[in-house]
Amino acid sequence: MNQPASLVRATLVGLSALVLASFAQARNETFMQPVAAALHKSYSREVVGDLPILWGVATAPQAGAPELIGTPFIVEGSGSATGDDPRKHETLSDEAVCNHAFKSALAKLVDAARDAHAGAVVGVVSAYKGSTAIDDGKTFECHAGVAWSHVFLRAQLVKSLEGTAR
Repeated sequence: MNQPASLVRATLVGLSALVLASFAQARNETFMQPVAAALHKSYSREVVGDLPILWGVATAPQAGAPELIGTPFIVEGSGSATGDDPRKHETLSDEAVCNHAFKSALAKLVDAARDAHAGAVVGVVSAYKGSTAIDDGKTFECHAGVAWSHVFLRAQLVKSLEGTAR
């Protein structure tokens, strides 16, 4: 075989591999996970500590209430498909990666509450990138890709639990 033909063939093989790899990277599956199960994980309990966190839009006071601190905000949590220790060379299940992403988002909620000297985090709902919020207080939405999963949570900070629906 002459060199120009082998060069063309090698180029086509390389381009084919690149196209196939880009399709593999485009994975974005949606998983609905139970909040209660994720909260019962030991790492979630460690993150939250004794800070009250109330789930569902109905737990937040009305806009303009004096106990509110700031406006509702959104945090993004992410979890790696290889877990916390990339040296282990293991691939976690989508459920496990989603739980890690949930923990990451939860940690950001707790950090925001502590930075604002809030007494509680209320009205927590799953609010993935502009989609309709899941405000039942029982479910969060996780999007899993090839290497990462992401969870978005929207919440409100309050000075205390007085005046909030529990």
